[in-house]
Amino acid sequence: MLSPMYEQIHRRLGYEAPNVAELEAYNTLLTLQRLVQTNFRKHDEVAAFMSTLQRFSSRRFFRDGPIERAINLTFAIRENQFADFFRIMKIAPYLESVMMYPMLTKMRSRALEIMNQTVK
Repeated sequence: MLSPMYEQIHRRLGYEAPNVAELEAYNTLLTLQRLVQTNFRKHDEVAAFMSTLQRFSSRRFFRDGPIERAINLTFAIRENQFADFFRIMKIAPYLESVMMYPMLTKMRSRALEIMNQTVK
């Protein structure tokens, strides 16, 4: 992928590509999509994913919209914050929303399970 190349350019030259945050956000969403499908059961992938998120915190583009949305989405899914998930999906640009779509069914069904448990 392009991420290692961008990382190397940043380390060697100190140059930050203008769209690196958007690229990293897409990569984060794709990884998150795979983890949601496995219900976060692959602990080595989860650990690698979380270390990637921590790496973003040391970079200046951490507060850029795409990365911040991807990180907030991760925590919304992990903590079962369904309102946050749907809010993020609503405000996300088209391509990010399309990448979130496979997670939508799982989040809806989990939200309905929790709502049914609270009614009983």
